[in-house]
Amino acid sequence: MGLLVLAVPLAALGMPTALAVRRHDDPLARSLALRRVGLGIICVFAAMVGVFLAGEALDNPGGWEAIGMIAGWAAPLAVVALFAWLRPRWALRVFGMAAAVLVALNAMTLVAVHAVEVFARASDPARDIAGVIIMAALGVAGYKIPEWAARLVIITFVLTLAVSLFSASAGDVVSLILISSPPLASAAYYIAAERVSMAAVAEPVPPVRTPVRV
Repeated sequence: MGLLVLAVPLAALGMPTALAVRRHDDPLARSLALRRVGLGIICVFAAMVGVFLAGEALDNPGGWEAIGMIAGWAAPLAVVALFAWLRPRWALRVFGMAAAVLVALNAMTLVAVHAVEVFARASDPARDIAGVIIMAALGVAGYKIPEWAARLVIITFVLTLAVSLFSASAGDVVSLILISSPPLASAAYYIAAERVSMAAVAEPVPPVRTPVRV
């Protein structure tokens, strides 16, 4: 699963990038193409994680209980994605704070208090799903507000990685890097799109010469 997740952003850095950069001469159109690639990475990432989680649930426990578990995360993901698309500024605030809460919960494991460790082990699956939902929401909001969403994704990853280096095993750290690679790739596209757009706005417009009538 990890290698499959990692293959998504690596594949997205090839042909789509070349098309986005070379196909469009207009910088604004090029910026839009880059944002579309970034959004596409997030959509594929969410779909892959959803298929993986659905397969796990259908395998164990299976039956109607599995359907209830799938609906338990699929419905919030759909609502969150719609909210991020329609209200991207509010979504950045809400899910920025949610990301800070998740980082704080992960950091609590460094305290080494028994109650905290028990809570951390019990909430691991829910926290993982919440992390995927938050990253997906930031990715959707980033289509309309690229730079700020990209910054939140990068900051969340860096802080989570810093905590994991002290509290998790080497295998867990590698898994974190693999599962975070698609959102990070999407953030890179959004930053590139914002830079192209800003360069286009800052570029001076050549004066229009009007013909002189004699």
